[in-house]
Amino acid sequence: MSTQAGAMPDSYLVRWTGRLAILALPQHVGDCNAGQIREQLLWVINRGAAELIIDMTGTASCDYEGATAVARAHQRATASGTQLRLAVITGAVQRVLCLNGLDRLIPIHPSLDAAIAAAAPAATVPVTLQRDGRHAAQPRKPAGYAGCSAEGTGLGMGR
Repeated sequence: MSTQAGAMPDSYLVRWTGRLAILALPQHVGDCNAGQIREQLLWVINRGAAELIIDMTGTASCDYEGATAVARAHQRATASGTQLRLAVITGAVQRVLCLNGLDRLIPIHPSLDAAIAAAAPAATVPVTLQRDGRHAAQPRKPAGYAGCSAEGTGLGMGR
């Protein structure tokens, strides 16, 4: 697998390894740069990324507009079959994503390494044989899942 860097003009650097793209977001994601971030995320998906990791490990703050940019990327990724994952370490950023319901839509990992390691097919579900001979699927949350409680969450992406 070859690694190459690429970016659309006037944008953030995207690291490519095959069809895996990693886009590192800046320290502050919000009203002032959310439009550019949204366009960059959509550009990466439209370029044919099979997997996109949004690296927010260096992001200290994210507001509603930043969460909306990520939500729009999720919509496009779903439509195009791109697997989308987030790497988030800051509690404040994670809370904003959770309050907007993104933790229920996009796997959130506690590090970039964990997000990269989660490249296993999403459809993998352990199966056990029940006593009557039937199979019983046992869904599992991704390793390193950093979800929020259900209280106070909601998609809330519309205005």
